[in-house]
Amino acid sequence: MNANTEELMKLVDEAAQEEVVKNDKNLYAAVVKAYKELNEDQNITIISGNLSGEINRYLLTHDYKAPKSVVDLGQKLQKYAANRWGHVNPINLG
Repeated sequence: MNANTEELMKLVDEAAQEEVVKNDKNLYAAVVKAYKELNEDQNITIISGNLSGEINRYLLTHDYKAPKSVVDLGQKLQKYAANRWGHVNPINLG
């Protein structure tokens, strides 16, 4: 397990402790699944993409309000998801 995985596991664990996360069945299940997969040293990019999608759903359905730990986790996940999908280059948009 590398330092990136350990850092992400710590952020996932912090988010999992939040009451709002525990109260949202889908988000909590995604967080627990991500932690388990990270612990099994599965592909961090795929895990990040899946969990990022669930955090985005939560934010959309809760007026973009979430505990700091969830926001911090979401921001960190974007880094790993970008590795898979690449960064948007504004030159390619027009």
